Amino acid sequence: MTTATSGAPRDANVAASLALKALLVMLAPLGLVTLVLGRAGDTGMSLLATLNAVRLLRAPPYAPSSSPPA
Repeated sequence: MTTATSGAPRDANVAASLALKALLVMLAPLGLVTLVLGRAGDTGMSLLATLNAVRLLRAPPYAPSSSPPA
């Protein structure tokens, strides 16, 4: 089930995840990111994205008003 506002957190999660992956890919060949740091960063971002998405479950469902406009 999606609500009218579910797109923004999803887009933010995807953008943040892709940005971190791009940063890790650029720094890895330079030797600035080890496998352990890369894995920890990727796992951490996955956890943050999941926790950010869980906030939507606590939001009240979208319900259009049934009263006619005044």
